Amino acid sequence: MDWSVGILAGGKSTRFGEEKALVPWEGKPLLRHVLDRIGHPAYISANDEKYDLFGTRIPDAREEACPLTGIYSLLLAIPTERLFVCGCDMPLVSLPLAEHLLSFEGDYILPVSPEGDQPLHAIYSRTCIPEIEACLNTNRRWVTSFSGKVRTVRVPVSQEEWGTPFLNINTPEDFP
Repeated sequence: MDWSVGILAGGKSTRFGEEKALVPWEGKPLLRHVLDRIGHPAYISANDEKYDLFGTRIPDAREEACPLTGIYSLLLAIPTERLFVCGCDMPLVSLPLAEHLLSFEGDYILPVSPEGDQPLHAIYSRTCIPEIEACLNTNRRWVTSFSGKVRTVRVPVSQEEWGTPFLNINTPEDFP
């Protein structure tokens, strides 16, 4: 496989009230649903060793606790040039959509739904590392803050064609 999978699982889950990656849903942890839908070994961005059970755990390479730090840390660790990133709270993540995004050339392949940019179901190239690092160094932690500095390709994604892969679970009421 010439690309890697990275799942962000190290967040604080403050809106959810507990570690949502480990919350059971339909008989298994939410993170396991994501892994099963992807069907490939994954690198798990998390500091806690309990995530070792799910894949190769990648701890944060920096102190800033944010998704961009997780993505940065994953990019530093992967053996491939490209990385598909999704959240541990996305039970409807789409491998076919990830593969579609991988067919585009660019440093940052960003799906755009009617709701807007979807940076947590996107493709990141290792060439993004210097620009992500520059953003983190200047306290710009938004996941798309570096997009103007790299070759970003925005890919329109419709619900009619791809369903709802961007659904994320922020509260217990968000489960489908």
